[in-house]
Amino acid sequence: IPFVVYIVDRDFFGGGPAALRAILWILSVGTLAFIGWWKGGLMVEHGKELEAVGWICLTVILFALVCAAEFLPARVAQMGRLALLRGLMLGVAVFFLVMAVLDPVMQVAVQQTSWSTGLLIEVGFFVPAGLALLLLSRRLKSRVRS
Repeated sequence: IPFVVYIVDRDFFGGGPAALRAILWILSVGTLAFIGWWKGGLMVEHGKELEAVGWICLTVILFALVCAAEFLPARVAQMGRLALLRGLMLGVAVFFLVMAVLDPVMQVAVQQTSWSTGLLIEVGFFVPAGLALLLLSRRLKSRVRS
C-alpha cells in the first residue's frame, strides 16, 4: 500500500490540489492501519511476531529499492510486450521458488512451528507454479530474440 500510494501521489497528483492528495493519504493510511491491526492481531494470536518483523523489514527494503530505481520506468517503456511479459514471469517465478523455501524455513526453523498441511499445500503450489512460469519465461526468451 505505501508503494502504490507513493507512486500514485508522485505520478498523478504531484502538482494537484492539496485536498485531493490529503484525502488519498488519509484513506490509504486508514486502510494500512486497518490491515496492520487485523493482520497484526492474527500474527500475535498465532505467535508469529518474528514473521511480522520480517514483513516490515522487507517492506522497508522494497521501498528503498523502489526509490533507488527511478530509472526503471524508462527501461520498461523501451521493452516490447513479450519482453515485458517474460520479465514479469521470471520475477514471479523466482518469487514463488524463493518463498517455497524461505517461508517453511522461517516457520519451522525460526518460529519453531510444526510442519503442517498448510505448509505442504503452500510448497505444493509454489514449486510447480514457479517451475511452470520459469519454463514459460525461458520459452518466451527464444521468441523475444527472434
